[in-house]
Amino acid sequence: MADDGDLRRLMTRLAASAHLVSVELEDLLVLAYENTGAGDRVQVSGGDVVDIHSVGDQRARTALQGINRHAAPLLEHLDNAIRLLHATGPQDAPRTRKQITKAEHQEALDAQARRKNRGDYTPVRIVPQPTPRIR
Repeated sequence: MADDGDLRRLMTRLAASAHLVSVELEDLLVLAYENTGAGDRVQVSGGDVVDIHSVGDQRARTALQGINRHAAPLLEHLDNAIRLLHATGPQDAPRTRKQITKAEHQEALDAQARRKNRGDYTPVRIVPQPTPRIR
């Protein structure tokens, strides 16, 4: 597995590439399947039929096939990650410290201090703690 920086750069590049391809998807489809003129029709008994293997750019068709093959599984994994990161229900995973804002954290600390000052909050150890050894 890549480190955090590598994964972050990869995800950023993936998002930017997906956006660019989605904006120009029609052009990619034209490149993959456009009529190039000579030799792109085959005479058959029912009429002219376009032979898609001789039409357009094979590299564009290969790119489209790869996107079709890998986009859905990748999106499924990304959706799973989003669900884990933004879980809120009782059956979902609890939020972690990183998922609260600094303001929420400071508010919780302030509330804890106010309870302690009022005497409402006195932490009690539920298990006897070991006494430190002095040498």
